[in-house]
Amino acid sequence: MGYVRKVFGVFLMIGIIFFILITLELKNFFHLDALLLVLVGTFGYTIANYHNKSIFKNIGDGAVYFGWLGVLIAGITIASNAFMDNKSEDLGPAIAMMLHPLFYGYVMRLITKVL
Repeated sequence: MGYVRKVFGVFLMIGIIFFILITLELKNFFHLDALLLVLVGTFGYTIANYHNKSIFKNIGDGAVYFGWLGVLIAGITIASNAFMDNKSEDLGPAIAMMLHPLFYGYVMRLITKVL
């Protein structure tokens, strides 16, 4: 019964997030580079730290660490103006893109936290 409850809870969490994303235009929440940074970084962190914690704890921690690293990388890029070509109207989309890795990292952590 406990396993079914966990799966149902994860399904509800993912479902409500997906529902909100669809109502706000799903394409705005997908950025392949950010997703790859979080997924590959998390995988590497989990492999490197395999003996210290459970696998799900490592996945959650690695996802958040690489989410924040993605924010820092994007922030540095935005601050150096290499991303925006000195156009202030590009700042909003640049900041939105900057937050993608953090969003992916915390969604992964949320899911792995209950497992």
